[in-house]
Amino acid sequence: MKSRDRFTWLPDAATQAKETNQLYYDHKNSLSKSILTLLTLTAMAVVPLVSAQSVGDFRSATNGNWNAITTWERFDGSVWVGSVAFPTNITAGVITILYSHNVTNTANVTVDQVIVDTGGVLVASVGNVVITNGTGTDFSLSGTFVVLSGSSALTIQLGADVVVESGGLIIHSGTSGAFVNNSGGTLRFASGGTISASAGWWNHSARIVGQRLDVSSELQYGQHEPAQCHWVGAALFQL
Repeated sequence: MKSRDRFTWLPDAATQAKETNQLYYDHKNSLSKSILTLLTLTAMAVVPLVSAQSVGDFRSATNGNWNAITTWERFDGSVWVGSVAFPTNITAGVITILYSHNVTNTANVTVDQVIVDTGGVLVASVGNVVITNGTGTDFSLSGTFVVLSGSSALTIQLGADVVVESGGLIIHSGTSGAFVNNSGGTLRFASGGTISASAGWWNHSARIVGQRLDVSSELQYGQHEPAQCHWVGAALFQL
């Protein structure tokens, strides 16, 4: 008996197989629960992105002219569908120019709730982009706004809010010495927002009491300093 005590007892083959199977099923169940949890969390993260869209919102579908319906898609409450009209402040909710899309304005258009995403481009080729006062920020520029037209290419109506976000860029290569016509709205430059202009950029006729230029980094202005403006902070201008 004493000699037998020195040996370790091993389970028989049937017991080993049962224990191996149990370990396999325990691991399988644990893995399934982990995958289910991951899928649930992923779904929870996606839902807000989908629900953020509202009926009547527009987004760019491709490169093209603003007033071409093929340039746009419209959200119908469930999915994005081809548009039957181009977006304005009357026909559209939020209007978004997506990354890598280049939309060209070839006639006067009045809009609000415009978003130019990073990598998106809005070109004022002919006519004016008129920003009117609507819900929230009326024009948010994280991409590029290229001005090729005249002195009122960007017209900011009373109460309208235009924001050049960090990384946003306005490029003025237009036919006039100025291109911003501010009729009592606000033009704001977030830290990192930039304007690059070969000439002046502020329409003299828009120099009225109460208009605002709010900026948040170093200010360098060129030949057209707006008169009677409310200055808050500073921004980088390349003139």
